[in-house]
Amino acid sequence: MGLKARKTNMFLDIQQYVYQSLKANKELSKDLQIFSQIPKDTPFPYLYLGKFIVINRSLKELIKMYFVNEIHLYSQDHSTEEILNWVSEIKNTLQLRNISLGKCHINEIEFLQMNLDIMSDAKTHRVIGKFRIIVEENYGSTKRIFDAA
Repeated sequence: MGLKARKTNMFLDIQQYVYQSLKANKELSKDLQIFSQIPKDTPFPYLYLGKFIVINRSLKELIKMYFVNEIHLYSQDHSTEEILNWVSEIKNTLQLRNISLGKCHINEIEFLQMNLDIMSDAKTHRVIGKFRIIVEENYGSTKRIFDAA
């Protein structure tokens, strides 16, 4: 398998892991709808996976890759405290180390930043959080820690 195909497989495995981890968190999923893509006319509050960017594109051999994943949270009629509690749950859910995902291995997921804004309608809160994901190709076990949906 070529480098481009391996990167694509890693990307899909990591994206699926992040999505399923957030969905599995009962504290988040009881209050928030969680999406990888937002359906039209989705009611608030909801969370979705935003940009997923490969940071290190210059590797000739796939040894270690860096990804940045954005997570967007939108809410109306919730306090800033409630929103920050959701952000804390997101951080706790994703700040994991040493996760084997098929042909790749997540060494670390690190919280980078969070922006909390009030939109122009003066009632919608928007949070954009960014996480860095450090991944290596897995030369050992190919055991998956999640079931493919």
